[in-house]
Amino acid sequence: MDNQVRLLGIVPYEGMKTLLLRLAEEYPQVDLDVFVGNMEEGVEIAQSKFHNQYDAVISRGGTAKALRKLSVPVVEIEISLYDILYALKLSGGLHSKFAMVAYADIAIGAQALCDLLHYQADIFIVNSIEELEPTLRYLKENQYDTVLCDMTADIIARSIGLNTIFITSGMESIRQALDRALALCRSRKHLQDENTLFRALLSGQGTQVAVFDQQGQMVFFQGEEETPELLDLLRQELNELPAGKERRITRSVGKAQYTLRIRPITAGERYTAVYMTARKSVLGKSQTGIRFFSCQEAEQKVYSSLFSFRELYVPSAEDAPQLTKSMAPVIIAGEDGTCMSHAAARLYVEGPLRDAPLVSINCCLLNDKGWEFLLESHNSPLSESGNTLYFSRIGALSQARRLQLMDTLAEADVCRRNRVLLSCTCRPGEQMSPEGAEFLDRLHCRVLYLRPLRDLKEQIPTQITSSLSLLNASRPYPVLGAEPEAIQLLQSFPWPHNYVQFQRVIEELAAAAEQTITAQSVREILQRESYGNTHTSRMGDMFEPLDLSQTLEQISRDVALRVLAETNGNQSAAAKRLEISRTTLRRLIKQG
Repeated sequence: MDNQVRLLGIVPYEGMKTLLLRLAEEYPQVDLDVFVGNMEEGVEIAQSKFHNQYDAVISRGGTAKALRKLSVPVVEIEISLYDILYALKLSGGLHSKFAMVAYADIAIGAQALCDLLHYQADIFIVNSIEELEPTLRYLKENQYDTVLCDMTADIIARSIGLNTIFITSGMESIRQALDRALALCRSRKHLQDENTLFRALLSGQGTQVAVFDQQGQMVFFQGEEETPELLDLLRQELNELPAGKERRITRSVGKAQYTLRIRPITAGERYTAVYMTARKSVLGKSQTGIRFFSCQEAEQKVYSSLFSFRELYVPSAEDAPQLTKSMAPVIIAGEDGTCMSHAAARLYVEGPLRDAPLVSINCCLLNDKGWEFLLESHNSPLSESGNTLYFSRIGALSQARRLQLMDTLAEADVCRRNRVLLSCTCRPGEQMSPEGAEFLDRLHCRVLYLRPLRDLKEQIPTQITSSLSLLNASRPYPVLGAEPEAIQLLQSFPWPHNYVQFQRVIEELAAAAEQTITAQSVREILQRESYGNTHTSRMGDMFEPLDLSQTLEQISRDVALRVLAETNGNQSAAAKRLEISRTTLRRLIKQG
C-alpha cells in the first residue's frame, strides 16, 4: 500500500519485543521488524540494517540515546511513571540498601512519584551513557546491593556484582511510541522511494552484498542476517584494500566460511561493494560434545542467569578477579546444579582471552569418534593456541581417558598455549572430587569452589527478586514478588540440586502466578520436589558405573532412579525417557 511505513524496532529484552509486535497489529499501515539488542549491539544492528530498508527506528533508554548519534530518525519508547511504579512495587520486598539510576527526564518523575507515595529510594541522575559505570561503581563501593535501572545500566551493574531490577515498558508507553513514529514517517515518505531505487540498482547479484562509504560506514546490506563479527571482518579487509583494485579472498567467521569479492564502485561518490558467498561448516558426529562460543554468547549466558551473584564463589569475591585474570588452569568444583558452566563462562568473559573463542568440551557427550578427534585430529581445539578450553564433568571420563587427557594437556603444552578450565561434580559436603584431585595435582590447577544453595539461604530473597526481574523481561505482564511465607518456605528447602533446581522452581512458580507467588503454590511444588529427592538421595553418584553383578530387577531399578534424578524427580518425563508407564516406574523405584 502507498502509505506503508517500515519500522525497525531495537529493544533491550524479549518481553518488549513481544509487546511491540502485538501492538503493531493495531496499525495496518506499519511493517515492523524487531530485534533484541542493547546499546553497542543495538547501534550495530541499526548501522547494518537501517539504510535503504526502514523509515525510522523505535528503541528505548540508553540504546535510543546511542542511536541518535547516527544519521537515522529515532523514536524513543519513553519510560512512564506507571512503568516506574511497577519496578518500585517489585523492589518493595527488599530489605537491603537499593538505589535508582536514571537519566534526568526519568529521575524527576520518579522522585515525584516516590514523594507522593512516601517511598524511600535514593535516586542518582546520569546525563550520558559514559556516566553509568562510574555511578554504578560508586553505589557498589557504598554498600548498595540492588539498583533499579534500564537494560543498559543493568548489564554494567551485573558485571560489577550489583543486583538489579530493570524497568520494563508497558503497553501505553509502546503505543505512544508507535504513534510518534507514524507521525515522523509521514513527513519522510520520500526516503522510502530512494531506498527502493538503491535496492533495485544492486539487486540480482545472487549473493549477499554490503556497501560501505569512504568513512567505512555501511550504507546498504542485502542478504542473510549479518553479525557484528562479520561486519568487523569486512571493515578490516576494507582498510587493507589497495586503492582502485578488486580482489577475492576467503575468510572464516565462527562456523561459516565466506568467499569475498571486494571491488570499488562509483555512484556520485566512491563506495566499496563486498559480495559474499557463505558456506556453513557444520560439526560432524566426531565433534559431538564440542561447542564454540563467542564472548557475546558467553556474556549472555552469564548475565542472564543467577550466576551473576558473586556470593556463589569460594574463594571470596575479592579473590575472584585474580582468578579470572590468571592464565593458570582452574578446576571448578561444586555439587550437582551449582552452575559450573556459568562459572566457566564468567572466568572466560572476564579473562585475558575473551577476544578468542570459548571451546566447551562436555565429557559426558564424547563418544569414541569424538575422543579420537579431540586427541588426534590436526583440527582439534587442543592443537590451536590462544583459546579458552573448558572440559566439563571430567568425572564422566573413564580412568584411562582421564590419564590420557592429563598427559596430553601437560606434555603437549596445551595449558601454556591456551587457558584451560575443568569442572568436576562433588558429593554433598565435599569440596573436591577424587577425579578432580588427579587433575589438580598433575596440572597444578587453581580451585574455584561453588557454594551450595543451602549455605546461602540468606541470599534467597534477593535471588527471588533478581530471578523475577529476569523472567519479567520475557513476560507481557510482570510478577511483582512473593508472599513472606512463600519466601520462608523457599529458604527452608534443602535444594539438593542447588541453583538449577531453584531457577526451575522459580520459573514454574512465576508461570503459575497472577501477580504474586503464593505460599500455597510453593508448598505444592516443593512437595513434588521432595518426593523426587527421596529417590535421588538413595542412588549415589550418577557417574558411577552400574553394578552388573546385581539381578536384572535390581539393575532396572538403578537405571530408573538415575533417569528420575536427571529429570529432577519428574515421573512423567522419566517414564517417557524409559518408554514405560508411570505405574511401572513407581513399581521399579519402590523395589528393594
